[in-house]
Amino acid sequence: MMSEGQFVQRLNAEGAKSNERVDVASPQWEQVAQQLEKLHGGDVCRVDLYGEDESTAMSIHGQGDAFHIAVCANETSYHYFWNGQERTEELREIAGNLFSAHQVCDDFALVLDIAKEFWSTGQCLGSVQWVSEQVDC
Repeated sequence: MMSEGQFVQRLNAEGAKSNERVDVASPQWEQVAQQLEKLHGGDVCRVDLYGEDESTAMSIHGQGDAFHIAVCANETSYHYFWNGQERTEELREIAGNLFSAHQVCDDFALVLDIAKEFWSTGQCLGSVQWVSEQVDC
């Protein structure tokens, strides 16, 4: 059952060491936080959170203390967490994927705050910086 003030209607988590997938309809915040803890601990490599029609989603890749957070709205608007570092060509590997170093979050408590804001509102956390791009279809 959906909680009042809850935007996220589906959680999907992908196992880091196996093909195990977790799919939860109308996840409570505690279920999301549990999967993020598994992401932090290395048991899960990606957590995806979806709104009702799945046109707005957050994807969090993680490995240890490194996380890449992306929000996609209507497949035309993309927002990536920005850690404030100058943009360079430096890449960081997270769970087998390469991401721009300036888009990596090294603060798990902040990851929880960002995910909780998205879980409840479907919005990017306003107190952090985001790199945004628009794509024409």
